[in-house]
Amino acid sequence: MGSHACVAELQCFPNVRRLGILTSYQPVGDANVSRFFEESGYDVAAVHSLKRPSEVQIAHATGDIAALAALNVDALVQVGTDLAVGDLVTSAKQSLGIPVIAINTATYWLALKRSGIADRLPGHGRLTTDF
Repeated sequence: MGSHACVAELQCFPNVRRLGILTSYQPVGDANVSRFFEESGYDVAAVHSLKRPSEVQIAHATGDIAALAALNVDALVQVGTDLAVGDLVTSAKQSLGIPVIAINTATYWLALKRSGIADRLPGHGRLTTDF
């Protein structure tokens, strides 16, 4: 559901076509992520992987999502549920001026929407406050 939730969120931003993607995966996982978003109709400008070898190391990683913004992308997408960046989304969005989509937040949002729950959750980006 995670990557599908990111696509559902991306659809809230109709002008978004070109993506920068941050993962915690190894190259084979990155290729699958890129292919998924391309098959969903997006142009993947770049995939930046943190290449963490274990879930514990993924959970403690910090990713420089701002580095991907230099690629002239319409949005940044973070995938890999062990990489917790949901709290960085609002500050990154404000500093970069483009949507920044974190997979955990998108999954939570989509689960609420599918359950008919329209609660707003300030402090975690436009997704949880506007849609």
